Amino acid sequence: MRADIWQYYEHVHHYYGCPHDKPCDHYDLPEPLEWEQALLTTCDDVECCDSKFAEQNLKDWSELASIAHQFEALIRERWLRMTITQRKTLLLEVWPKLPLHHRPDVDDMVIDACAHQRNTSRLVRYALPYLNLEDLTLPNPMLLLINARSRYPPSTFALSDYEMARMIHLRPTLLEPTKSSMVMAGSYGEILQLDTEADAMASINRGEAVHPRVGHQILLMQHLLLDFLLNFAFKMLPDKIDTIMPELLEADLGLEELPPLLDNGDQYTTLATIIREAPYGIPAVLNIGRLRALVSARANEAEDHIWLLREDPSYFAEVVFELREHRPELLPGLVCGRTHANSRDDVLWARVLRNVAVDGYIELSTWTQVLQHITKLESLSQECAKDFGVDQDLPKEYFDVLVETWFFLEATQLDLIQQLKLGFPASPGVRAHWSQMCEPATEDDIMGSLFTPKFKKKPDPDVKRALTLFTYLWEPQKRETLGIHTIVEVLENMLQNNSRAKVMTSAWVASCLSQLSIITECLRQLNCFQPWAKRVKCALKDRKTKLLIAYISDLSKWHPILNTSFKNTNLVTLGKPGIKFRYPINKRRTRANVETLRSAEAALDKFWEAADDHFRVHVGKMPCELVQDITGERDLQRTPPWVDPEKKSLHPQVNQYIHVPISNTKHDPSKQITGNFDKLAIVTNDKTKTHGTACPSFKPPSCVAKGDGEHQRTYHVDARSHKVFRMLFHAPFSTSPPREVPWTDFLHAMVAAGFSAQKLQGSAWQFTPKGLDVERPIQFHEPHPQHKLPFTWARRFGRRLHSAYGWTGATFGLE
Repeated sequence: MRADIWQYYEHVHHYYGCPHDKPCDHYDLPEPLEWEQALLTTCDDVECCDSKFAEQNLKDWSELASIAHQFEALIRERWLRMTITQRKTLLLEVWPKLPLHHRPDVDDMVIDACAHQRNTSRLVRYALPYLNLEDLTLPNPMLLLINARSRYPPSTFALSDYEMARMIHLRPTLLEPTKSSMVMAGSYGEILQLDTEADAMASINRGEAVHPRVGHQILLMQHLLLDFLLNFAFKMLPDKIDTIMPELLEADLGLEELPPLLDNGDQYTTLATIIREAPYGIPAVLNIGRLRALVSARANEAEDHIWLLREDPSYFAEVVFELREHRPELLPGLVCGRTHANSRDDVLWARVLRNVAVDGYIELSTWTQVLQHITKLESLSQECAKDFGVDQDLPKEYFDVLVETWFFLEATQLDLIQQLKLGFPASPGVRAHWSQMCEPATEDDIMGSLFTPKFKKKPDPDVKRALTLFTYLWEPQKRETLGIHTIVEVLENMLQNNSRAKVMTSAWVASCLSQLSIITECLRQLNCFQPWAKRVKCALKDRKTKLLIAYISDLSKWHPILNTSFKNTNLVTLGKPGIKFRYPINKRRTRANVETLRSAEAALDKFWEAADDHFRVHVGKMPCELVQDITGERDLQRTPPWVDPEKKSLHPQVNQYIHVPISNTKHDPSKQITGNFDKLAIVTNDKTKTHGTACPSFKPPSCVAKGDGEHQRTYHVDARSHKVFRMLFHAPFSTSPPREVPWTDFLHAMVAAGFSAQKLQGSAWQFTPKGLDVERPIQFHEPHPQHKLPFTWARRFGRRLHSAYGWTGATFGLE
């Protein structure tokens, strides 16, 4: 579901604000709030005391490096032997007030009151949000933290530490103008005096230095962290402290790398784990290859989606119905309690079907452009890897591509937020907690949605918290304060750990969150690319108008298509879900079932033929023509007509001739024809494909069979995996009854076939080939909220695997 094409509401808000906004009363106050006052230090005081902080931090780091040089392997061994309870006890001895839960900075004060307010007594947890028992009692985070902080000086982490502590960022109005700045790289903690305030600000914007007040906060945060790590090391090594060699404290240690840590004992990796462990590692390491794999798989999924809409009647019907269930017209009015006038069937179905016919193509276009940006960035980063250092500017071409990529990611992120803003309140699981703000005189307009929680019993605090966090995504000031990446991360953690919060989230919402998480992860990684990330942000501010105009101009090609209405046409009758799209793919093949399958496919073909004609007549082009340079040639699978099986005779035919043996000297056995001659055996596969693309000249496919032609590699898998692939692919002579496939069995089968599996945020999983003759990754969505693949889903997965890799049921054999 797309936003109004003429109103790039979220984009304008993000880059320019809006005069009609009602900002938080605290945001524009000239006087500091209570928590801000506790953090304020005058620039004169900073100059006096921060050199001592910097000196102490370097001394603590040197001691930590010495301990790691001698005992890191022993610390790792002892820590991994501990139980979670033992780790918790030790950590509380080191820091008795260590927060219990993940992301303690997003606390009740922020959620229940105001995103600009803070609890003054909790400033330390705001400053070090990654220090908490939920995360640190896991096997890896604490070891990663020791490993990274002992090998690299504090200056390496200065800017990233500050970026992670968003909840203690002072408002710009409180950062007094000054001619001073503090250097972090090189002369750690040194105060520089410049000629003018403008020179100092320019140095800060380039990432060469920070404001003295910001620098003071960084030094304090790193002092607390290094003190925590030293105390942790002492607790882990009570019998070794006296053996630390003091002469190593001032030496260039050159620490050896230990073997990589295991993935917490899990069989599959998760994006949530990668994001959760990122604060404990080394910043400024751009893994663009991994980002490209994430985006590439998502772009491939978008292409598969538009083909499934044209190919699979049951998938089409499910998507149409699901999209209808997320329309804002279904929300009750805030005052009258009635649904919107446009919730009438004739209007609503017309809008839904128009969106289904268009949105998939826009989504494919968007993700393809994201992939192009990331691919170009990866190529340039490899070319320029040796051309610059931390103290140098990026090459101009590389910097410009970085700015353009960053902007496009932000714009895509805002578009996804706009879709969630429109669709989430109306989703079935939360619709009761939202109302529609509407004007009776404006039938075509929906003024917006309002969060009006209505819990029949005592509200579940986690459910209420999740609903509030969703609203923060589309409230510009609050998402700016918390950070979109933080909100998505907290939401994902909550939805995974709270069953009620998970159940209330529909599959459509989970899919949107998956897409949003990929974009936010790309932006998170770019934001860690310090100090150049600060320069990119400054360039974005300077170029925002030019970049936004280019972005809107590119999307303008979709405006005529999005303005096309399906109202008062036969498209509603043709596309509305009903009995005509019944597709019993899970039933045994009989004449009646085959006819039902063919009838549903014909009904779907008729809708798409009519929709394409409608766009061609009213716009001059079809949506698929705008992406025809992206979509490759693909065959639509169609069910062939039923052919009666050959009847077998109950009584064997008696030979009407006398058998007379012939000597082999007069007869060559190699030329003898043996076996039964079956005329039908030379006719073909039971599934039919058509040549050519479904667009731009889509026609209902014929049912002429074709052979495979190419030799397919056979994968030998275990019995558990083989059962899964038998469900995914049609086997004409299989006697196995259709059944659901447990999600864990599907994961096991994909890994057995040579893929690595990674859980993304939301409902998506990514499968990346390992050691196969293919490179394309692929994404599938875990059934939500249950954890079993319905048989119809399994067959769709099989179709996507066939389109991507050419797999069939014959591809897999038992070991």
